[in-house]
Amino acid sequence: RVVPFLITPSTSHTLIKPIMTLIFAVNAGSSSLKACVLNGAGHILSFEAERLCTSDSVLHVEDENGNTNDIEEANLDHERSLKRILSQLKEKQLLDLLVAVGHRVVHGGSTFKGSVVIDEDSLDKMEQVSHLA
Repeated sequence: RVVPFLITPSTSHTLIKPIMTLIFAVNAGSSSLKACVLNGAGHILSFEAERLCTSDSVLHVEDENGNTNDIEEANLDHERSLKRILSQLKEKQLLDLLVAVGHRVVHGGSTFKGSVVIDEDSLDKMEQVSHLA
């Protein structure tokens, strides 16, 4: 595992500080969108947009300390939910620290039994098992 470092000048010596690296995980359902930002110790932010495309849709935001914030917005859909989430990450200066993004696939049959890198081959195979979803 490679850990990126930031070297900063100091008056007496050079300081070497590890840069936090984060993973963004997403799970899009038919009427919800769940996402979280993870570091090595666990989640630092989690999001759950529910009741999407209804008059009472809401985006729940929770930080690593359990502090919550609910953003109510009528007819919030998947795209706008994701935009709200990415906006929160940018506001908290976390967006540029993301090193990977993962998305849950509903059912991979016998073809997908673990994590895979998304490329042309894996996209073709996902299409072949999409009837299982």
